[in-house]
Amino acid sequence: GGRKIAGILLEAVGEIAGDVSVIIGVGINVAMESNEGIEIDQEWSTLSDELGAEINRNWLAAEVLKELVVVLQQFQRYGFQNFREEWQRYDALYGRRVSLKMMRDQMEGVAKGVTATGALILESEAGRSVHDSGEVSVRLS
Repeated sequence: GGRKIAGILLEAVGEIAGDVSVIIGVGINVAMESNEGIEIDQEWSTLSDELGAEINRNWLAAEVLKELVVVLQQFQRYGFQNFREEWQRYDALYGRRVSLKMMRDQMEGVAKGVTATGALILESEAGRSVHDSGEVSVRLS
């Protein structure tokens, strides 16, 4: 329904020509009362509300971690290319206006999917550009 229930943050640490480690943060809104989300500046929901059932957080955390281990092993072996088709099938940003915040700049445009390496394709007044780092912020109107 266009409401946010989860978010993922990836932060790469390392050298461009050397080893890189990635810190992965996953946040899932399992259950939260509406008065607790007063300061959230976008439409949101909870996993429990969307599924119409109470979710055991420990079970959910274990399932997410189990899947994450499998996916990370596949990613390490094959790279993003192996996931691109599935990504595009579920890309919630495709065709939507987004704001891309980079170190010194900010761009507005329409998300047009990702490249084989996972870089965001952004279409703006300046034309089509590709971005492999930055913070993407989505606010639906």
